[in-house]
Amino acid sequence: GAIEGMLTGLKAEGRTLVMASHDPGQARRLASRIVFMNRGRIVETGNAAEFFRGPRTDEAGRVLAGGLL
Repeated sequence: GAIEGMLTGLKAEGRTLVMASHDPGQARRLASRIVFMNRGRIVETGNAAEFFRGPRTDEAGRVLAGGLL
């Protein structure tokens, strides 16, 4: 929680942050853009809100539904 608070503060200052996470919930809370990768390849990129509202690929949809790839 403390780290997410710090990152949110930096984002509010206008800083660009790049991070990797295996936690979709964390990405939903912190990201403004998403680069979704699977097995070393980029599967989907775009606006985070749109990604979480309705991913364009089956792979991303499965992960967001709690499935494994």
